[in-house]
Amino acid sequence: MVDWDADGAFDGVGDVGEDITSRTFRIEWRRGRDFASQLTGRASGGRLFATVNNNSGDYSSFKTTSPIFGNVLPGRKVRLTATDGSGTVTMWQGFLESLIPQPSLHGPNLALLEAVGPLAWLNQRFISLPMQKNQLTGTIMGAILNEAGWPAPDRDIDAGSTTIKRFPATGRSRPSDRVRALDLMRQVEETEFGFLHESRDGKVIFESRSRRLSGAYQTSQATFSDTPGAALTYSEIEQLDPLQLIYNIFECPVQLFTEGALAVLWTLSESGADSPSIQPGQSRTFITNFLSTNISTFGVDVWTTPVATTDFLANSIANGSGTNLTSSIGVTAVKNFNHMEITLTNNHASLVAFITFLQARGTPVNKTDLVSITKKNSASILKYGERTFNVPALWIPSTDEAQNYVDYLDIIFSSPLSVVTPTLEANRNANALSNALRRDISDRVTVTASSKADLGMVAKPGYIEAEHHLITRDRHHTAIYAIAPVGGFNKAWIMDTDKLDETTVLFW
Repeated sequence: MVDWDADGAFDGVGDVGEDITSRTFRIEWRRGRDFASQLTGRASGGRLFATVNNNSGDYSSFKTTSPIFGNVLPGRKVRLTATDGSGTVTMWQGFLESLIPQPSLHGPNLALLEAVGPLAWLNQRFISLPMQKNQLTGTIMGAILNEAGWPAPDRDIDAGSTTIKRFPATGRSRPSDRVRALDLMRQVEETEFGFLHESRDGKVIFESRSRRLSGAYQTSQATFSDTPGAALTYSEIEQLDPLQLIYNIFECPVQLFTEGALAVLWTLSESGADSPSIQPGQSRTFITNFLSTNISTFGVDVWTTPVATTDFLANSIANGSGTNLTSSIGVTAVKNFNHMEITLTNNHASLVAFITFLQARGTPVNKTDLVSITKKNSASILKYGERTFNVPALWIPSTDEAQNYVDYLDIIFSSPLSVVTPTLEANRNANALSNALRRDISDRVTVTASSKADLGMVAKPGYIEAEHHLITRDRHHTAIYAIAPVGGFNKAWIMDTDKLDETTVLFW
């Protein structure tokens, strides 16, 4: 279904309608991590591709007689649902990216519909944020989504376990006025060692590192098996190379900051005859960019709202003479990490105001010397050779937390992990169809591959990290799941359940 008229409901437009099922030949979609590793995999924006019948020309964007002419626009919501004996479920939801006609002189005219998930939508948004101080990762994630304009009902955000002391909204390579929202969200995800992904009904999900330690995440939802006669059998299975998933040297950076004294951080260079003017009743916005030549200076902790006389002067003549109009100037300010937008309004009834002086004050933030915490596993190095993983987290709040971070990674990733991708033929039986429709990212499942597959895996617990579905023209449905082992989540000590330091360790 496609919400052509963008009214928030899939209720039909003209003769074409928003339910395009009868015109669809083929559907393919995917969600989840780009690589099924809780360490190196990241969930990219989901993708859906649908091949549709365009013999009517209704999906040709330049055909003025099409009932959806003018409504084939990027950002229209796209939803895929499926039904079995237990009801209807949403399988994928996102936004239209393109609808390209594919005419043919020897067969049916087709059109290729492509849609993207919420993370791809957020990757197109550039935002600015003021400095965030002493906030949990989930709070900062929410602030990013608010600034990007992402609706509150369409998110599932954990509070998080790490408190970031300072989160300057900046790009990875250098400070920037506006940064991709998704880049900032990645920084939060990496600092938390959490999981940022999309739900099947189009929500943004941020899992803290502890989400999988309780509730349904501790109970297997299905068993994928190669045993003949099993309730849920797969048609084939692939094992990723476990040697490529081993790391035994972990390095985690810790960048801390100090706050400087209140100072003038920016001054308008135009003055005298060049003083900018504001007509009566009009406004002008000046953007202050704090670009210090001091390499240790990073950004601005707090900007000071400009004060009349102290931070700006206005006169009726550009050289500063004539009538003093400073008291007639209204001021508002929008404050961000390394710039402030100052809007000045001339409230005088008749005189043009010349801004003869304008400055911006604030408290700068300085970087301390960078320190890195390292963990080496000698036994793993001896066995597999040196394999270094540089933790990408930028805002670890202390060396203690950095030590906990690398200690935990060492426990999980210094030995081989069994990552597998079973293929499920959903049309095989009702149970296979039900699982294809209802298994989800982060579901805990069990994999057995000790019979025909002969991989030596018996009742191996894991989490679904990604899914890839294909429905052909004859409605043959294939589902492929990327499953990573429970790993560290199985080694975390849970009070009243496990024996600490015998089979489990503290989870930081």
